[in-house]
Amino acid sequence: QLDEGPQINIGSVEWVGNKSITQEKLLEITEIKIGQKLSLVDLETALQNLKNYYNENGFIEYKLLNESKDLMTYSDQNTIAHLKFEIQEGPKVEVQSILIEGNDRTHDKLILTEIDFKQGDFLTPSKIEESISRLQRTGHFSSTEITTLESGTNIALRTVLIKVNERDPGVFTIGTGLTNENLGTVHGYTGIAYRNIGGWGRGVSARLEGNYNYADVRYLESKITLGAVEPYLLESRARLRLNLTRSRTISDYQIRKVTELNSTTTSIEQ
Repeated sequence: QLDEGPQINIGSVEWVGNKSITQEKLLEITEIKIGQKLSLVDLETALQNLKNYYNENGFIEYKLLNESKDLMTYSDQNTIAHLKFEIQEGPKVEVQSILIEGNDRTHDKLILTEIDFKQGDFLTPSKIEESISRLQRTGHFSSTEITTLESGTNIALRTVLIKVNERDPGVFTIGTGLTNENLGTVHGYTGIAYRNIGGWGRGVSARLEGNYNYADVRYLESKITLGAVEPYLLESRARLRLNLTRSRTISDYQIRKVTELNSTTTSIEQ
């Protein structure tokens, strides 16, 4: 047994506080039309589209003040909905300068190369998120925070503050294990790497792996890998990698065949 209730149409749309964007443009962004049936799913989408539009145009402190209260009122026995959007645009934020804190070892230029904005750009949440993600992916920092010094004010030209906590660039790993492969095999590895030579993000690494089948072949397999990376080739985001590998492995246990491999791999990544 269903009680559908009345079907509700949108009777009017009112915008308050939109100083930079016209009402016609806001209706286009939200895709709201007077007279259409009210769909709460479509309304949620409209609110998200509105926020995305403001944020991606530099209004990073945009707020819808009445999102949780008095956004809709009803009339004509609850069959007509009246929408009122009370907007706080905030300033259109432009990057005037960039300050960096916490990089005792890493050069400012490395951080400035990785971030997704520069002086004179309008700041958006997507640029901030992408910049944080890129800085974290370098592996040089345990945490990264990007804010503006004038946050919460009407100042449009702002100083962006990038705070980082650096990781120890030296890494040492070691491990061993035992499996029942070929009736019993001992595995082991050790490695060392330094990932931020001179504070420019350059890295070198060395890794040694070994397998010893003690139950049957009784031969020590080995693999040595040496690596180096130049992260900013020709002052761009292109990375140059070089890997040298030397290995001796059993490729056929039945005939006791050992394969020796010496290889060099050079790659450019963007």
